[in-house]
This record gives sequence, C-alpha cells and structure tokens, in this order.
Amino acid sequence: QVGEWRIEGVTDPDNRVMVVTDLRLEVAELPSYVLPGDELLVAASMTEGGEPIDRAGFLRLVGMSALLEDVAGEQRDLIMMDDGEAGDTALGDGVFSVTVRSGEDEGVLHVNVVADSGTFIRERRQSVGVLWPATAKVEQAEAPALVVHLQPELVLTDSLSVSARFTPTGGEAVPLALEPDGETTLRAPLTDISGGGRITVALQGRTAAGAALEMT
Repeated sequence: QVGEWRIEGVTDPDNRVMVVTDLRLEVAELPSYVLPGDELLVAASMTEGGEPIDRAGFLRLVGMSALLEDVAGEQRDLIMMDDGEAGDTALGDGVFSVTVRSGEDEGVLHVNVVADSGTFIRERRQSVGVLWPATAKVEQAEAPALVVHLQPELVLTDSLSVSARFTPTGGEAVPLALEPDGETTLRAPLTDISGGGRITVALQGRTAAGAALEMT
C-alpha cells in the first residue's frame, strides 16, 4: 500500500546504512613473467577513496573469486578468502587472497578476479607469461652446436652459472665447453661428438626477483 512504513525490530548497534560513493575493485599487480611451477598470490579488495573496506557487515555481502585460465585453456573458479590463512595476510582486513600455481608448461595464464554482491559486479583481468629461464637446442648451421638462450626477464644473467654435458649411449658423460655468444646466448660446438646420446644443461643463479634458482 502507498504510505509511510516503519520497521520494528531488535535494536542493534550494527544496524546502520553505509553509503559508498567511490566503490572500486583493487587487484594487486601480478608479475609479467613467472617460471613454470611458481606460485602466484592473487590478492584483491573493495576500496573507497583508495582505502580497503574492512567493515564486516559489508564484506559478508561480497563474494570474491578468481577465474584461472591455464596455458592449455582449461578454467578453474577459485574462491578468494579473507581468513588469514593459505597466503592471506590477515583475518578481516578486507584483502581477499588465493594462491595459484603457474603449471609446468610455457604459455600465458589469465586471471580474472570478480567481486559480486548481488547488487554490483566488479571485474579485473590480468595475464601472466610462463617461461623457462633458459632454452637449449642443437643447431645445424655451419657446424653442429648446442645453443642456450637465457631469459633476462626471469633471471639475473650476471648471477648464472651454466654448464652442459653430453652422455653417449652406454658411455660416460663428457663436459661441453659453453662460451658466450652475445649478452643472452651461450654456444658449445658439437663437432667432436658422434653417435646417439643425451645432452644435459644445468643452471644455477638467481631469478629476477632475487630468489635462488637451480634447474636441470
């Protein structure tokens, strides 16, 4: 009916109206590139005036999730939590988090964060490249050679120690002499190698983020 209505209920100090004039979804920037197997912390918050909203009554109305699309195109919907566990910084601080793994294959990850309250939806999409810190292949240009290309986006090239060895079928491993061929390339001649076998490349150093790196 048309007219003035009144709601009668139990008085609660938390009964109040929250007016938000600048509601935004803020998502922490993900790195442009990561290594296969790396973990990524996806963190997001609803903000007003650039500050996270940590009011419990408001946060109970917001569902925060991350849609992860891996390098093969498969999708997973992950619930983001503000419970202070599994990588989340603190309970009830308004920052929702979830940890995801980059997988073992090279390619591009897509992460789409969605905040949905039923009355509003906010989304933010980011892409992350997944790259090995180095690639190795045998080239047959003028003479056969092992060529190792380093990824300066992912590793501190000055910190790297790179070695290679050839193990002939049924034989003992012999080292290969890798020499610089430019700022991010190493080359080892294979003219003295014949028959079948396996080439192994090992590297040690630090990632661009400063973490220790050891891979074979």
